[in-house]
Amino acid sequence: MSTPKPKFLVIHPDPTNINEVIRKINLQNSKIGPFAAVILLGNVNCESVETAPDVPVYYMMNTDKNENLEGSDLNTELKLIGVKVPFFQKLQCGVSMAFVDTQSHKPDPKSLVYTGTVDLMFSYYWPLAIAPDHRLTLVGNRNLDPIVQALRPRYHFATGSERGRYLENAPFAWTDERVCRFISLGREKSGSKWFYAFGLGVEADDTHGCVANPFHESKKREISQEASENEELHITKRLRRNSNSTGHPLPARKRPRVSPESCFFCLSNPKVETHMIVAIGKLCYLTIAKGPLTLPSETLNFSGHGIIIPIDHTPTAELPEDTIKEIGRFQESLASTFSQANHSVVYFEISRPENIHFHIQAVPIPKQLMENFERALENRQKLNNEKFFNTQNLNFTKVLPGDAKLTEQTCSPYVRFTIYENSQLSRYYISPLLEEKELDLQFPRRVLAYLLKAPKRQNWDRCRQTLAEETAECTKFKEFYEKFDCTKD
Repeated sequence: MSTPKPKFLVIHPDPTNINEVIRKINLQNSKIGPFAAVILLGNVNCESVETAPDVPVYYMMNTDKNENLEGSDLNTELKLIGVKVPFFQKLQCGVSMAFVDTQSHKPDPKSLVYTGTVDLMFSYYWPLAIAPDHRLTLVGNRNLDPIVQALRPRYHFATGSERGRYLENAPFAWTDERVCRFISLGREKSGSKWFYAFGLGVEADDTHGCVANPFHESKKREISQEASENEELHITKRLRRNSNSTGHPLPARKRPRVSPESCFFCLSNPKVETHMIVAIGKLCYLTIAKGPLTLPSETLNFSGHGIIIPIDHTPTAELPEDTIKEIGRFQESLASTFSQANHSVVYFEISRPENIHFHIQAVPIPKQLMENFERALENRQKLNNEKFFNTQNLNFTKVLPGDAKLTEQTCSPYVRFTIYENSQLSRYYISPLLEEKELDLQFPRRVLAYLLKAPKRQNWDRCRQTLAEETAECTKFKEFYEKFDCTKD
């Protein structure tokens, strides 16, 4: 007679009602247990729990205590995994567990001194090797990947964010006899699956039906980035076709003049897409972007990509003072709005006579990514200048608010990024446009796509939404912006 497999229950509970969670654990333990262990994901505080668990319950909590603690005044079955991570535990049934990070303590490969493999692994973040495949790069952490590769867990559980998200990744093999299943759980009451019960034996795993191991594809992210750069090479090829027989690029082609009645950005155009308008001021208006760069996330239920457009039909930023002030009010109010959702805002604009209608795009960026903005800009600038000889060279200069250079540099054609962090104007990055060559109009978007690790979204035309999606996006934007709407002052 074979020995029954030890059973485990993993839960991402509502942290506001742990007593009820413990009661549910005890109920499930009596019905489908007994469990060798129950693990609570997320930031959980069991210090004041009143209900005694019938089985060992491991939980993680952001704590200032510099040690791992076991037990509580009520029951020694409660086992706290505090700041001392990675933490390893081998159960009486022979199953080994590893807790490698918490929300406030990011994974650190240098802290890993354990040299063996583990059966169960628990983390807050997702591995970066897996996250991009599900378009969720923001929940991934690159430092977690070498830890996962070293420990080679058979089951790996994570949440990725406070709210979490349910995902059961297709199993992949470490060896011919060892398989890994990555599972992310949503939080209780989030609408996603928030618990997972399973048995785990000591016999070899069945590798039939496994997908390719994402950790073995060590150049996967590099290939993705190369693909985005190859896409940019199409610009060079197209421009080379426009070169004369000597190989020298022709001057940039002048766009035909577009009247306000035919301009997509003019409110006087009878075909203007009013379903995309978020707010209208006296001199400017705000719309959602067609083909948004960003995607909805856990903290934003819509993309957040917007455009500030002067009502006057003009190609450059040489605008009346009142219009410039109203643009500033839109920028400040949007920055305050998105700051509430832990996002900074990057604005970008191109001012040049060849434009049809001057406008400023607004893209919310998670605050934790902003420290990488300058590096992303330098990377894309270098690529533009060294590989694409038929496009204008760009040379960005960092300028602080109030600097006299700001006025000097914006009197001529330019490309500019304006950075708002913590709802405050932080800095500008400006490049003059001096050469009579084609300008890569998608360059600012490419910088932010690179920053977000979203190369497939650098071309707006490939990110188009349906009319219904645009309408829903605009409705959500209006609701989100209502409290800070500067047009209601």
